[in-house]
Amino acid sequence: MECVGARNFAATAVIAFPSWSSSRKNYPVVNRYSFSNLRCGFVKVRASGGGAGSGCVAVREDYADEEDFVKAGGSEILYVQMQQNKDMDEQSKLVDKLPPISTGGEGGGALDLVVIGCGPAGLALAAESARLGLKVGLIGPDLPFTNNYGVWEDEFNDLGLQKCIEHVWRDTLVYLDDDNPITIGRAYGRVSRRLLHEELLRRCVESGVSYLSSKVESITEAPDGLRLVSCEQNTLVPCRLATVASGAASGKLLQYEVGGPRVCVQTAYGLEVEVENSPYDPEQMVFMDYRDYTNEKIRSLEAEYPTFLYAMPMTKTRVFFEETCLASKDVMPFDLLKKKLLLRLETLGIRILKTYEEVNLVMSNGRVINGWPVSK
Repeated sequence: MECVGARNFAATAVIAFPSWSSSRKNYPVVNRYSFSNLRCGFVKVRASGGGAGSGCVAVREDYADEEDFVKAGGSEILYVQMQQNKDMDEQSKLVDKLPPISTGGEGGGALDLVVIGCGPAGLALAAESARLGLKVGLIGPDLPFTNNYGVWEDEFNDLGLQKCIEHVWRDTLVYLDDDNPITIGRAYGRVSRRLLHEELLRRCVESGVSYLSSKVESITEAPDGLRLVSCEQNTLVPCRLATVASGAASGKLLQYEVGGPRVCVQTAYGLEVEVENSPYDPEQMVFMDYRDYTNEKIRSLEAEYPTFLYAMPMTKTRVFFEETCLASKDVMPFDLLKKKLLLRLETLGIRILKTYEEVNLVMSNGRVINGWPVSK
């Protein structure tokens, strides 16, 4: 069952935190969760009024500290995990296409490079490094691409990925505080998740990348100077260099600058819908729309999070809308993002007839990386 975006779910989780040693206050308890310790147990979610047996399980995770938890989704982590585990049957499994990493032997049997993370960045890096002659292994959970990717067309053309773009807008607009948009004059494209996944996987196959479906627990340094990538089930993968490309899941593998800026997060809630009427030109993509859509004088909770609209009109009636909080110290609740998006669409006179997909997205930025914590 696909659980993502089920906003009527009644979720009960036991996920919370010890008293972290920090100048900041402890992470607040929110209405969907109760917190007791750092490690996250399994979370059972049942749809209110749903049929027997319907439900979704959130995956157990470990977090290095408070900021690591925020990077993973914070108070909205259940919805982030549901987004990551959406069913994408049309995408191939890595384990079916790539040869397994050989974990036996040291020295001569070591890989030149281990890439940790199997998203677009990880697959692209692994494929290109192997094409240049390195012996490359890819490690990470075998999950499909589930996010909605938008790119500048010229950048994807430079990467030879133009065939992965399923829709192109010849111009891009930005609205600030009035109805006169700024024209960017640059083409923007929507990426096909399936085509991008298949193309990057094809490149990995052709260049000889090997694969291990596992989570990485730590990276250590051996006496002979090799890196040892420690995975689940006590599996060690020796390599000369390890690269972390696992996004929000990379926290415990990296070492951050002491006293540097704390993490900030970008949060977005998206809807791909069929609408009765749309004011948008299918030849123009709305990259950012910051116009005020409420004119409310009373300060509300959602007003504490400045957001903008991102709109991809595929046709006059089929549009992908996304309400985005570009940067905040805490994760903006998806319920608030959804509320702002629906109110904005109502103000624009847009009536939704059918929903094809909901998207819940958290991305983190802002910490300075020194390397990874290496023990000898």
